[in-house]
Amino acid sequence: FLQDEYEIMTMKDDDDDDEDIVWKGVRTVTDRHSVDPWAKHVGWYVATIDGEDHTFSLLSDALRAYDSFVVSTKGFKTKKEHLNLPGDWDKLFRDKGKGEKHKLEIEELEERHDKEMEKLRAKAEADQESAVRMAVVKEERKVREVQHKIKIEYKEQSKKEMEKLKRQYEQENERRLEEVVRAEKQKLKPRYQVGEEVYAAWWPDDKKKDEQPLWYPGRVKSYRDKRVGTKGVGEYGVVRLYKVVYTDDGTEQDNIPEHFVFPKEDYLLST
Repeated sequence: FLQDEYEIMTMKDDDDDDEDIVWKGVRTVTDRHSVDPWAKHVGWYVATIDGEDHTFSLLSDALRAYDSFVVSTKGFKTKKEHLNLPGDWDKLFRDKGKGEKHKLEIEELEERHDKEMEKLRAKAEADQESAVRMAVVKEERKVREVQHKIKIEYKEQSKKEMEKLKRQYEQENERRLEEVVRAEKQKLKPRYQVGEEVYAAWWPDDKKKDEQPLWYPGRVKSYRDKRVGTKGVGEYGVVRLYKVVYTDDGTEQDNIPEHFVFPKEDYLLST
């Protein structure tokens, strides 16, 4: 995990230090039926903003996008309990109730919200633009080809042959749609680069079992991608194995599965 992600994931409820925080407007999504460990055990995050769901790989990004929307909607009426990360908005609460004297601060907050929303829109567009463009182009080309073929062969083919052609087109369309969905799923899984700060599991016997490992901060030293199934790539992409150097004592552990490596901020939020 990234450092700030870990710190957020380990935050506790102010009213009960033993209880994990229930985040406002943000939920974790996993795929329990997937063979991919990351999708099954870690998952991604969905923030509901203005009635629409937006997907994020990191919890911190989802929380801050939701908080920015709340502040832009409520303004100085915003209370700390309305937000997931009120510490990001200290200036808002420090200046709350001072009216026209702080018009500039309001404008700065609005500008900050606009930037957050722009980042949100840009992310959504970047995630969808390539896959959607290719899907549309292929779909239009296929429709034109099928329509042309139908017109030419209409008088020569029987009803049975026309139904067969229709089934082939529907199967091809379904296959291409599955490719688009698979491409979107593969974008959900975060990939950590050499040198990034993370929290990683550690097993004294190095057996790497799923149950109750120990967790320590460290840095990614190297990684390799593991083949999944006969095609080598699962529906959420390749499974990555990391080699981590633990920063507390300098020891190393190799072949750590990706669902046991987290950005520091995400780890803190989830614990």
